[in-house]
Amino acid sequence: MSTLCFDQYFNSNSFIFNPLMAKSKTSKTKIQPVSDPKEAPKIRTEVISIFDKISGLQGFGLLWGCVLLISVVLFKDYLFHKKYFLFLDLGADSINIIYTNLMHYADYIKSEGMPAWSFKAGMGQNINPFWLDPIATGVLFLFGKENMAGSLVLVVVIEIFLAATFFYAFLQSLHLHKFASTIGALSYAFCGYLIVCSTWDLNKYPTEVYQAAFLLFALEQWIGKSKWYFFPLSIALIAIHQPFYLYLYGVLILIYTLVRHFEDASKPVSQLLLQLLGLVGFGILGLALAGFILPSNIYQIIESPRVAGGVSYFDTLSAASPFDMSDGVQTASAFLRFFSNDLLGTGSDYRGWQNYMEAPVLYCGILTLVAAPQAFALANRRQTIIYGVITFACFLVLTFPYFRYAFWLFSGDYYRTAGFFIVIFLLFLAYRGISQIVQKSEINLVVLGATLVVLLFVLYAPYEIPKENINSRLRTLVSFFVILQAGILYLLSLSSLKNIAQIGALVLVIGEILFLDNPALNRRNTASVSEYKDKSSLFEDATNEAVARIKKSDTSFYRIDKDYASSPAIFAGLNDAKLQDYYGTSCYSSFNQVNYVRFLLGMGLVKKGDEFSTRWVNGLGGNTLLESVNAVKYVLIKNPNVDLRPQGFTPIDTVGEVKILKNNNALPLAYTYNQFADEKTFEQLSPFARQKVLLHACVLSQEKGKELGLSLYQQADTTSTLDGVEYNDAIAARKATPFTMTKFSDNHIEGNIKLQTPQLLYWSIPFDIGWKALVDGKEQKIEQVSFGFIGIPLSAGNHQVALQYEAPYVSMGTKVALVAWLLYLAGVVFFLIQQRKLI
Repeated sequence: MSTLCFDQYFNSNSFIFNPLMAKSKTSKTKIQPVSDPKEAPKIRTEVISIFDKISGLQGFGLLWGCVLLISVVLFKDYLFHKKYFLFLDLGADSINIIYTNLMHYADYIKSEGMPAWSFKAGMGQNINPFWLDPIATGVLFLFGKENMAGSLVLVVVIEIFLAATFFYAFLQSLHLHKFASTIGALSYAFCGYLIVCSTWDLNKYPTEVYQAAFLLFALEQWIGKSKWYFFPLSIALIAIHQPFYLYLYGVLILIYTLVRHFEDASKPVSQLLLQLLGLVGFGILGLALAGFILPSNIYQIIESPRVAGGVSYFDTLSAASPFDMSDGVQTASAFLRFFSNDLLGTGSDYRGWQNYMEAPVLYCGILTLVAAPQAFALANRRQTIIYGVITFACFLVLTFPYFRYAFWLFSGDYYRTAGFFIVIFLLFLAYRGISQIVQKSEINLVVLGATLVVLLFVLYAPYEIPKENINSRLRTLVSFFVILQAGILYLLSLSSLKNIAQIGALVLVIGEILFLDNPALNRRNTASVSEYKDKSSLFEDATNEAVARIKKSDTSFYRIDKDYASSPAIFAGLNDAKLQDYYGTSCYSSFNQVNYVRFLLGMGLVKKGDEFSTRWVNGLGGNTLLESVNAVKYVLIKNPNVDLRPQGFTPIDTVGEVKILKNNNALPLAYTYNQFADEKTFEQLSPFARQKVLLHACVLSQEKGKELGLSLYQQADTTSTLDGVEYNDAIAARKATPFTMTKFSDNHIEGNIKLQTPQLLYWSIPFDIGWKALVDGKEQKIEQVSFGFIGIPLSAGNHQVALQYEAPYVSMGTKVALVAWLLYLAGVVFFLIQQRKLI
């Protein structure tokens, strides 16, 4: 009796194994042969037809079934609500940034609407940029704030499914064998870059992986079939995700297009030029489709401390020598992480270059490593040269840091996307090679044997790293996987054993993924559901009650500082205010408000050139004078040895181990100055002397101070002490002409003030072009004072003052996006109609 072979399965639309296949050795029930041999093919065809109709998936059924199986096993503790997908170790950004931002957006959208200005981010910041993530935001709205922690795992699983689906579609566009496409898609979707980095930032890395797969699919549709309408969407998604990645993936687009063109000697150069021109045009359309958020994202990057703040790494990294090689630890980390994410340890126990997340994450399946060289062996001369050039470029990136710096435009000492592109190239080679091996039943045994030797040598090479830093048991297991995958690859080339080999390869790849991806997800310090299930958030502690008591007795605007973190993760909880409903001064973000950072630089709290401290902004805590002039009215402390009463604080309450202290000298959000300190002279003072100046004057250039009609303040006392009388008198002077606030929200503030003489109304709000000032109903120019805050010059008399905020470029960008979407949809309809006519 004939049976349906596995090879036929992968070349058909059926996803169900033939029920007439030979019996299992362990089965006690014998399969009865069909009496009439001619009836067997008919029965088989009918069964297959039934299952085809039920599935209707045309090639994705097995892939999705495997992805579902692997996802349920790997993520079971998160899916079945034993753990939150929030990591307390080196993946702390999952809590301190991702979770806090999502929870903050949920509250903000409910109370204020579209994200714009928020006083809970540092001392105030535009939070419109990067607020939208198609998957995470969708989950947020679907499950709500109260279920956010428990639903984060769904974001990752959905993105894994998307990554597998799009990469499978990409490989099928290359006309690869369905077996190679399926295994390749699994290796891609569960690569270390997605799995490991999802535990760090699920809004960034898993998103990048599925979007890269969609981009490759869209490229191949344009190059191979002239279907243009996927490409603008892929560009729009990247633009929404991270505008800087438009440059990175522009490099990938160019390289891939060149490779696909020059692989075929018969293609004229004119065709390449037309394809590239089309990509430029469709790419511009994609940028316009993302116009509702792209300009806002770009503006924040340009105006961030890392670009406009004068603290970038560009000068340092660009000065490096192109001939300097990576040190031994970095080389070992790169090579060993091709085999597993965890050979050098897991999470906080990682013992390689940098840390578990920032080190190169290059694992994409051991079968990938074994099969990639076969692409060279089975390729023609032209393809071999092209692949060789790209391989050499990858070698330079891995072994000479300068080329990696250059790839990142000298913005940072990163692997990240640079390593991910190497992973994509390996997968591209490996599964084109496997497809040829299966389809043509040929393999280069010399190359296979050499590959096996080289891989085992790389795995056991004497690296410049302590032996105890390498997980020897895991390395032994990985070596067995290397040998087994080499054997499977050989069996795939044998016509007689090809079908069994395909089943074995699929089982082996699934087993490898389950085993090698497991530590990154399940051997880590994570947030337990049982510990936090009765709390409103992971940040719920005595702070919540303390803030509630303060709000009950004080309804004015004020800021709160703390001497402790409420975040359960490692590193300081600098974003606690976003979840605990108060206005603070600290913030942890990749792109903090540039003018707030300029103020901190001017006050000597951030060192010039220290890019790290612009992301980890500790705020004003511990600097009493700066707290006083910037509306920090309350301080929460846990340290029993701290006594702030001599500095003008009064204990007013205690909640558990948290003491609430009131700053008696805190100034309101807005107050006046009639003097200015010369900026150049100011910068020569000690940090404490600078703080004392702010009690009397704002800081401006000589020209701007005179233009605004302020008198020059001469700093006489430059000592590191402060006279109590001076302190009290200066505070009283600032409060002498109070600004009476009548309305307040994050984006709209109103109030009244009466002045006897012309003065500058100073706001402890970071300067941003989105702010507009109305004085007595007329718009007035806002000045940037004291390095980074808002100042409004006022004449003598009674004034009604209003501040209004609108996120920059959002309105303009939205109009562009609406027009672009109309053009795009019209273009798609026209294209499909034309295609139908041709058919």
